[in-house]
Amino acid sequence: MNDLFEYVPSAVIGTVSGLRTFTSPAAVSRAAANSSLPVQEPLLGFLRSPKTATALTILAALELIGDKLPSTPSRLKPPALIARLISGAFCGAALASAKKKDIRQGAIIGGIAALGGAIAGYQVRRMIVEDTDVPDFVVALAEDAIAVSLAIASPNLPASR
Repeated sequence: MNDLFEYVPSAVIGTVSGLRTFTSPAAVSRAAANSSLPVQEPLLGFLRSPKTATALTILAALELIGDKLPSTPSRLKPPALIARLISGAFCGAALASAKKKDIRQGAIIGGIAALGGAIAGYQVRRMIVEDTDVPDFVVALAEDAIAVSLAIASPNLPASR
């Protein structure tokens, strides 16, 4: 059971990917670029680049804006869902690497958490909008705040209890 707790950061960042695809990689890259997240895996070394962190942050900001547009497709449509799964797996692997854990397990946990985050985020947002007088835009902003807060916190979560 303790082994499972070692991957809590990967699960949290994966959940964030399920809510907002680019928020997780932006936060992970920012943390790696400012040396607060020591990504160990050489294949993920590009995350330490300030240029990568800036590009991912711009993509995350654009996604936060785009999410509010009525023409934005559901996060559960195959292209959006696949992107979230990849983002979650990628970020889960990066956090596992930084915590000196198995990156394959981090990727699997991050990907599964992204799927759960996407489905739960969609259902909760839909339920709140349908069952209350709160407009979708307001619920989306609250979801943004949760995603960004969790993304910022996840690299700093301890790898074990």
